[in-house]
Amino acid sequence: MNSQTHQQLLAELEFDTLAVRAGVARTQEGEHSEAMFLTSSFVFESAAHAAARFGGTEAGNIYSRFTNPTVRMFEQR
Repeated sequence: MNSQTHQQLLAELEFDTLAVRAGVARTQEGEHSEAMFLTSSFVFESAAHAAARFGGTEAGNIYSRFTNPTVRMFEQR
């Protein structure tokens, strides 16, 4: 799709469509909408890394009930 065709398509979209698609944070995979992280737990590099996360000295995901990238994206939108 060339730039002109893309611009023409965007010009035809209604406000609601533009609003719901605005602010998408894509990963390196290039997904169409935000990725959903369907996991309850996350991997740590080491026991010390896990301890830092659970101890609150390092930011990051621990367990989906505490932090969850899917919910965080929803909250930011």
